[in-house]
Parts: sequence; structure tokens; C-alpha cells
Amino acid sequence: MDWEFATLSSPYFGELANTILRLKDSGASIWDKETLEAAVTIADTARRIGENKKSRTLFINLNNWRAAESHLRTLVEIQERFSHIEGCSYVTQLSNWAWVLVKLNKHDEAKATLIKIAELGKRVDDPTEVLIHRLKLAETQRFCGDLKEAEGLLLQVLKDSREGLRADHLKTIRVLELLCYVYYDQKNWAQAELKGFELVKLSQQALGPKQPDTHWEVNPNPD
Repeated sequence: MDWEFATLSSPYFGELANTILRLKDSGASIWDKETLEAAVTIADTARRIGENKKSRTLFINLNNWRAAESHLRTLVEIQERFSHIEGCSYVTQLSNWAWVLVKLNKHDEAKATLIKIAELGKRVDDPTEVLIHRLKLAETQRFCGDLKEAEGLLLQVLKDSREGLRADHLKTIRVLELLCYVYYDQKNWAQAELKGFELVKLSQQALGPKQPDTHWEVNPNPD
């Protein structure tokens, strides 16, 4: 087993990769078959990411949706067995999976994933995790075409984030950015432009005017 690849996968698969590494570092003398298979999957995924540095998400930028769906399904199943499924890493995987399912016209499965994200959000108490769960729920609602629901949730999350953090906090900016995309999808050009100008202003406050991220443009694809 080349554990270097498992280590490299930590930024991409968060708690899942870290769980496998903790099991390895514990010095346990007996490894069950499922744990070894999980480690192999993570290592292989990290290797593939390393071989395709331009792809921010495995296979997605190559439009190989079937390969992406298969890999994300496997990762979700492994994380359900070995990791903390209420965590933000797992919810992010579910949201990415729902997006790919929609691309493959598997709308029923995408909706089931959306419901799962909503249920998981009820189990968290930490304010930061609550914000991230709600943001991922709204993001998934957008993927599934539930634009009115996504808009309503994001407006509430934006209000809470401004009060709990601040207007130019990066998490608040991310909420505002996603709201811009929802307005774009709705063809609500007036609100998209209004919120877009606000997004640029707040991004410049947070990051400085010379940062490329401060020049907002509509990009309907997720990060």
C-alpha cells in the first residue's frame, strides 16, 4: 500500500482519508477487508487527481459523468461505513454526487440525496457547521432545479451569516455568490446584477481589489 496517495487525498476527501490514515497509524495488526478496500479506493482516487492537475473535481471537468458518478457513489458508501457522516466533508460529497446525478438525468436519486442532506442538517449544533450544511442544502436544491426553495433558504442564510459573522466574511460572500447563481438560473437579471455588484464590493473588501476572485462573473458550475 502506498500511503503517500492516501495522505495526498486528505484535502479532497477530508475526514474519510484522515480516518483511513488514523487506522493505519494506530498500528493495528489486523486489517479487515473493507478497510483495506477503502484505503485502496482513496489512494487510487488521489493518484488520479494527481495525474490530472487541471481537474478540480475528479472526472467532472472532463465531462465523464458516469465515471464521476461511480467514484462519488463509492466514496459516499465508504464514508458511511468508516467516517463521521454528519460532518461537512460527507455533506459536500453528497452535494457533488447530486449534481452529477442530475447531469445523468437520475433525478429521483438526486432528490433522495437532497432529502438526506436536509435530514443531516438537523443533527448539527455548531453554528459554523449549521451554516455550511444549509449552504450545501441550498446548493443541492439549485442542482435539482428547486430554485425558489434555494432562493428562500439562501436569503435566510445570508441574513444569519451577516449577523453571526460579518458582511465581508468569506463564508458570507460564498452565500451571496450562490444566491447570484440562483438569480441567474431564474433569469432574474435585475437581482443577479444587483447582488453581483454587492458581491464584487464585498470581495474587494475581503480580498483586495487586485485578487482575480473579486471580479465576479456568472459561472453556473460548482467549485
